[in-house]
Amino acid sequence: GNEVISAISSDGRTQRLTRPAIVPKLFDGEGTEASPYLVKNVADFRTIDMAVSQYGQSHTGDYFRMTADIDFSKDPDFQGVGAGLGTSVAFGGNFDGDSHSIHGLKIIAVQEDENGDPIRNTYYTYAGLFNVCNRYSTIRNLSIAADCSFRTYSGGGTVAGYTEGKILNCRNYADIWGHRQYAGGIAGMTYTTTEIADCYNAGRVGIGYSGAAGIVSYNRGKISRCQNAGEIYGAKSSGQELNQSTIGGIAALHSGTMTDCVNLGNVHGSSTVGGLIGQVSTFDNAPGSVASSFNAGVVRMIKEESSRGGVIGVSAGRGQISSSYYDAAVNTFGAANNGALSGITGLPTASLTSGEHLQGLDPKTWQFKAGSYPMLAAFAAEPRSVSLATMYVNFPQGQSRANVNKNIPLSAGNDISWSLKLNQNFSVTPGMLNITVPTGMTMAVDTLVASRGDVKKVFPLKSIPTIFKGEGTADNPYLIESKEDLDKLAEFINITGFDYDGFNFRLVNDLDYQGQTWNMICPGVTRFQATFDGNGKTIKGYTYESESIKAGEGRYIGPFGTVGGSGIIRNLTMAGTFKALSYVGGIAGDVYGLVENCTNRSSVTTKEGGAAGVVARLMNGGVIRGCTHEGTLASGGMVNGGVVASVKENALVENCTNNIAI
Repeated sequence: GNEVISAISSDGRTQRLTRPAIVPKLFDGEGTEASPYLVKNVADFRTIDMAVSQYGQSHTGDYFRMTADIDFSKDPDFQGVGAGLGTSVAFGGNFDGDSHSIHGLKIIAVQEDENGDPIRNTYYTYAGLFNVCNRYSTIRNLSIAADCSFRTYSGGGTVAGYTEGKILNCRNYADIWGHRQYAGGIAGMTYTTTEIADCYNAGRVGIGYSGAAGIVSYNRGKISRCQNAGEIYGAKSSGQELNQSTIGGIAALHSGTMTDCVNLGNVHGSSTVGGLIGQVSTFDNAPGSVASSFNAGVVRMIKEESSRGGVIGVSAGRGQISSSYYDAAVNTFGAANNGALSGITGLPTASLTSGEHLQGLDPKTWQFKAGSYPMLAAFAAEPRSVSLATMYVNFPQGQSRANVNKNIPLSAGNDISWSLKLNQNFSVTPGMLNITVPTGMTMAVDTLVASRGDVKKVFPLKSIPTIFKGEGTADNPYLIESKEDLDKLAEFINITGFDYDGFNFRLVNDLDYQGQTWNMICPGVTRFQATFDGNGKTIKGYTYESESIKAGEGRYIGPFGTVGGSGIIRNLTMAGTFKALSYVGGIAGDVYGLVENCTNRSSVTTKEGGAAGVVARLMNGGVIRGCTHEGTLASGGMVNGGVVASVKENALVENCTNNIAI
């Protein structure tokens, strides 16, 4: 029972209220570490909920232990401990599942109308077996079985919706979907005092708006030795994929620490999608950090122009990142922000499945086995993890799913079924993915599906024709010998949307357009992700003119429209004429990657402003280094620059020179 004791000072000015809690003898056991309260059935869980929800008893300092698996049989009257009360109440006890499982738990924290909108007064924040846990709480040694289901609103997790305490050695096999924000396979949201360790997720985790992750959606605490094998996705309850963002294999939004974590599941959404983390951010001046972690899952996005990465989708205000890896043959767009990031290494599939140890990953914690991706030794026997880790296309160095131009071995296993959706240029024979390389200005596309029982792994595939001399490698780059070659490059990208990520080009001759119109390279959605080496040559005599308000036509343009995070333009001189509405660069429009050792001798004219000698807008993570402007600028508006007109956060301009008056 609860009573309120009031103490009033002798002068009557000060009053102090105290509410001592007297917990009746409702469980077997004494609630101590040596003799914990025994949780044997659904009724015992209801008693915990009643104490927390009705009487505000957090059970801080008390110990509980499950004695058997508990089946809730989809009972709609139990919606978790503290359901619907937010942070006004919290569980603070030490709960030991003793390696038992929760079955038949069906949590519905939101109801929708026929349009998929939440019905008023039917939804609440924070939902899970334990809705809210305080910083003194510990939940350990507990499994959530696959026959459970979770439909949350904001801040949903299978074990806890929001926790400031510890969740240790817990495993989830159930699916969870969140209507609004922050759905996690283990916890929805955490605080800086939180520790999530030795946890595993095999359930599907989806979100209708923002924030889905295999372990914790919004993480501000510590995550260590955790592994995800579930599909992480963004979609409405109807399955419609629209603008869902911030999706990660382990964490969606991360400002805490992450160590020794693995993602094996496919991860997909609309924007800000990463193999391990959707977005690294800063909380209380503490930026998120990542160490000794690995992603083998395929990262896919609906909107290719949005930021994604093999490990991190968007890195904004990051801490230390070290000894982390991803499969660069299936995630060809870089480690983070569509490009490279120090501390993260992309390797081909053949290297990752060789059984060789990866530097910085402790062999006592990790399993390295030939014929399998690396994974945590603690979860190496989990069936879904075994299937995902041993189903792969064995891409060697120089090959990737973005451009298959040789036959590639498939992982061994008589119980693995391989199929293609189209079976046109691509085909499958026992143990081999075969390709008939396309010709002309066409690109072959297909989707390869690997299946083992109910576990599927999807590999989108592309193959492009050979339209240039060379092989596109650093040692043997594609050769640009003429204006016609540049036109072919621009045309092929415009037709196919292929961004040439990881490929190399070299200009081998000076080119004179003699007044002909420039065919812009990557003027729209597609970002140029290749390395273009001008080789000290000059392209001159071209013209371009447009007053269109459309981006990529009259705004945010240059000879190269948009250079992506992996893109590099170097050792090139441009000397033509560009006239447009606004934000025009002599070398490029928007740059997320690197422009270095380039010279602009062009005439750049804008009607409304944003004229720049080298780059119109230097975007987050972009770099301009060692460039010179020797041309002319004319502008009818503001925000102009000899080197760059607009510089975004985390961009760098160094060792550049402007030799003309602005």
